[in-house]
Amino acid sequence: MPNSVKAKKGVAKVVRTTRPKRRKYTTSDVQNALKALKNCSMRKAALPFNKPSATLSRKNKNPQSLEKKPGTGPVLGVETEAKIAQWIKHRAQNGFPGTKNQVLDAVDLYVKAEKLPNPFTEDRPGRHWFEAFKKHQGGLTICKAQQFSHTRAEVTQEDLEEWFVSVEKFLTSKDIMHLDPSRVFNCDETSLAICPKGEDVLAVKGARAVYSICDADKACFTVLFMYSAAGVRAPLMVMYNLQKVPNSVVQNSPEGWATGLSENGWMTTESFYECITNIFYPWLLQEQIQLPVILYADNHSSYLNIPLISFCEERGIEMIGLVPNSTHIMQPLDISFFKAFKDSWRKSVPKFKKLTIYQN
Repeated sequence: MPNSVKAKKGVAKVVRTTRPKRRKYTTSDVQNALKALKNCSMRKAALPFNKPSATLSRKNKNPQSLEKKPGTGPVLGVETEAKIAQWIKHRAQNGFPGTKNQVLDAVDLYVKAEKLPNPFTEDRPGRHWFEAFKKHQGGLTICKAQQFSHTRAEVTQEDLEEWFVSVEKFLTSKDIMHLDPSRVFNCDETSLAICPKGEDVLAVKGARAVYSICDADKACFTVLFMYSAAGVRAPLMVMYNLQKVPNSVVQNSPEGWATGLSENGWMTTESFYECITNIFYPWLLQEQIQLPVILYADNHSSYLNIPLISFCEERGIEMIGLVPNSTHIMQPLDISFFKAFKDSWRKSVPKFKKLTIYQN
């Protein structure tokens, strides 16, 4: 509120004044006042509708502003912010609810990637944009997430039953409840050590410690697998913690496989986007797999940026998140594939190294 200052005997006194309340009127009031303006002055036309004559004058000069609501519109534009809202709703509906910071991070990346003009500091929106965004987009609200201690983090039967009911409802609404197994996919990533732990060895009874000489390299890389319910594997994506992928790796990689780079060798938002858009989707077209398809994934919500969700919606790829903390129960690749695969990996790496030594 504005303040006025009065001086009395050398002492400054602050007197708080009140701001007049904004007058309320409807669009029909304005239209009726403009019609009355043809037969009388501006002041008389505005008086019956409790409307300021100055406001009526502005509306008379600019009739297009009649439908415009007071206040500023969406900072990023109506279409862009509607796309962001659709992304949030899609995530929540498919089991990937996002936090406020995740939304701001995603908008930050989206603004930079699309080079959108904005008033944000370093292209990252803040609290004021977030609050205005919620007002512009109906149906969005902040909910308190349930938090569990480690002793209660185990998934319950109720959690699983609720998930199945929710997914069934969603798939039925999309008319994709009963797809052929070749159109239902599961993706998951796993880390592989370049020097895996050795197998069990024979030793003398009573030996306190048994040692085996091995390479000291603890480096590892990440592999993203995608399998259909029919047992067909889509091309892989391998993530390395390198600055540049060696030519020998590129030349010896199977056709169609993708490689990515990150500081720690883990999957990133950008890499996951590249995998879906440049590897998985083209492979679906090449194999003539009918769209839409379903892709079940772990609850890695940070991977689901705005461009990825838009891409999947337009191409007919429905991504659905599994129940958090349920990998050991619900993740098909974890349950039926990774253990056997890693056992084979541990046996194959030493054989490969021996073969390489003999060849050299």
